[in-house]
Amino acid sequence: MIDPVSTHAPGLVRRLLLRVLLVLVLVAVAIGVRFILTGHISEGGAKMLLTGLGTGLFGACGLGADAAGRRVPSLWSRLGPLAAIVGAALVVVGIWTGAWSQPWWWRAVGVCFVVAFAGLRGALMRAVVVDGLGAALRAIALFGVQLSMGLGVMSCLRELSPAGWKLFGIAVLVEAGAAVAMLAARAVAPPSPPPPSAADGQSGPGEP
Repeated sequence: MIDPVSTHAPGLVRRLLLRVLLVLVLVAVAIGVRFILTGHISEGGAKMLLTGLGTGLFGACGLGADAAGRRVPSLWSRLGPLAAIVGAALVVVGIWTGAWSQPWWWRAVGVCFVVAFAGLRGALMRAVVVDGLGAALRAIALFGVQLSMGLGVMSCLRELSPAGWKLFGIAVLVEAGAAVAMLAARAVAPPSPPPPSAADGQSGPGEP
């Protein structure tokens, strides 16, 4: 017998973490507006502003991927929020403890952003309902997401060679072109016929 608590626990944890990300996004907006209106900011305020902007950026990626995953769950919709949560935590720790001055911190934050942004793009593509040519174009676009994500992570950990950067540019162009073509194919595709109702399968009184 399946324990209902263990069944619903992952969903509760995900909702809790996503609410935290949502709060961080709102904090970023509030701090930014205050800075624009006053034109003055203290050292603590600067740390709060950077914290809000960094966590807000990760929060946008995580919330967007999760929203797309609610429509069509996928690995991307899980990977994006997870990387966003880790990245937001690194931003908070790095800014308030001084770890931002360490090279490892920049590498770790860079890896989290690359993965979170790739998760957002992949989850949005998976949420688009396509078939036939559109599905093939989506597969090509998702391959571009995977390739650019892998090369982006590598660039955060060590310097890419000129050939690596060229391959990264090709991956980005392939992803963008295939994604636009997928949306165009979906727009010009004929509408799907409505599903047959139960009454259509029943014959009338005088029909054979």
